Amino acid sequence: MTFALDEATAAEEVDREVAGLIGRHPPLGVHQRLLIELLGHKSAGAREDGAAFGAMRYEIHPGHGGSVASMIGWLVGRSPVRTPDEEVADNLARFTVQTRIDQFPPQVSRVRLPYGHGVRVLAARRIPTREGAESHHRALFHTLEYHVPLDRPPASLLFVRFMTSDLVHVTELSGEFEGIIAELRLVPRG
Repeated sequence: MTFALDEATAAEEVDREVAGLIGRHPPLGVHQRLLIELLGHKSAGAREDGAAFGAMRYEIHPGHGGSVASMIGWLVGRSPVRTPDEEVADNLARFTVQTRIDQFPPQVSRVRLPYGHGVRVLAARRIPTREGAESHHRALFHTLEYHVPLDRPPASLLFVRFMTSDLVHVTELSGEFEGIIAELRLVPRG
């Protein structure tokens, strides 16, 4: 389901996306209200963060319940003084540092995509479910990020994040995301 990033039509877009999912997978109909709330919440957060695009996948699996995977992308400004190669070199060093939410040191690598060179970050992160939650009460997410500095005017950075709590099907879901990143095309507006 794609995120509703236009505030003026968000409610209608969310309803249409959820109806489409239920049409393809009728058993999810019992979760319609939850899906509307979940997609609405994710869409609102993406809008507030200035996302350029986003999508969410929701599935029910026998034996371990529901799972969510989401992908959000931003196109943000960057300093035109620095070259993309300088940005990539800095990011290769910067993203290897383990933060307090990383369960292990992130795996960082240089990537070449159709639209430029960048950095791929693979991490296992615990995100607080509420302020002050204990570490063992936090959700664990498989996280993949791509940071791709672009040199076309104006200088910008494509940042895309994929997250899922579905650790049972993480290989399949990550493979789908990697395919999307490899096929993604950036089309100038205006």
